[in-house]
Amino acid sequence: MSLVGDIKSVFLASLTAEMANQAILKEIAKVRKLTDQDDLKEIIESDVNDRIRRAAVWNFTDEEDLGEIAINNKSPSVREAAAVKVTDDAVLEKIIRNSKDPSVLKRTVRKVTDQWLLESLARDNFDYPVSAEISTIAVDGLTGQEALRRVAINCKDISIIHAAMEKITEQGTLKEIATNNDENQSIIHAAMEKITEQDILKEIAIDNAVDFSIRQIAMRKITDQDILKEIAINNAVDFSVRQIAMGKITDQYVLEEIAKNSRVDSSIRVLAINKIQNLNFLKKISEKKDEKSSVCKAAEDKLKELLLKKSQKNCRKKKPSFSLQK
Repeated sequence: MSLVGDIKSVFLASLTAEMANQAILKEIAKVRKLTDQDDLKEIIESDVNDRIRRAAVWNFTDEEDLGEIAINNKSPSVREAAAVKVTDDAVLEKIIRNSKDPSVLKRTVRKVTDQWLLESLARDNFDYPVSAEISTIAVDGLTGQEALRRVAINCKDISIIHAAMEKITEQGTLKEIATNNDENQSIIHAAMEKITEQDILKEIAIDNAVDFSIRQIAMRKITDQDILKEIAINNAVDFSVRQIAMGKITDQYVLEEIAKNSRVDSSIRVLAINKIQNLNFLKKISEKKDEKSSVCKAAEDKLKELLLKKSQKNCRKKKPSFSLQK
């Protein structure tokens, strides 16, 4: 065929396609005006162009029939259009139980509002097996914290648990997940990131049964000075955790309370003394006759250190300046 012949062939093909498109658009316009359900159903079940059949679906209102179309129609796009139209939870559940089309299933699950059904799908506790992707979509529809907790605690699929974790805000639930040493580490860390309540963080930090790395995360997030003090003076807590607490205490009054508390381990009291700036307080501790020797010594050393610094500072202030005179 010549070049001119090729050009004519392409032109005729595009012209035919455009004419066909115009004809389809005209039919769609007619279908959109139809309200008779029998006529619409006949079009949906016919062999006409999918676009025309989808237009018929949009005017079709019988939920039960829409469910059947979503499950059994031979056209994927018509099945999907029917699924989009369904709103009744019972019909949606019927589609989920019977459809083999992943696109239809995804659209259907996104429309479910029944929380029991969504939880069953999310936990893969449904009496019909569903994919992890469908379960994750179901999690998106869950609104109750208790249902999300059950998914996060009982589900085995990591991706589904993470999806539930993103929606959980209840601090007690997050603590329950974070302190489960048998849980996947990525899940535990995700829970720890979302815990903000200082009392909950304290409970995790002082629990010697919890993995130490998780307790360290809790300690990093605690800022309340009184809570840090409670941890530091609790002799039942691992020393390493109490040491972290001491490193975060900056309030001088809190440090003095710890330093003078004879019921607290002397090693913790020494850590407090090393951060105290009150000269009079340090002098009293160092001169206390019934005080432990290590505590007295620490107070005496700290007092000497501060007095030396004060003396050096005063010397610098009084240092005379000399100028050469001609």
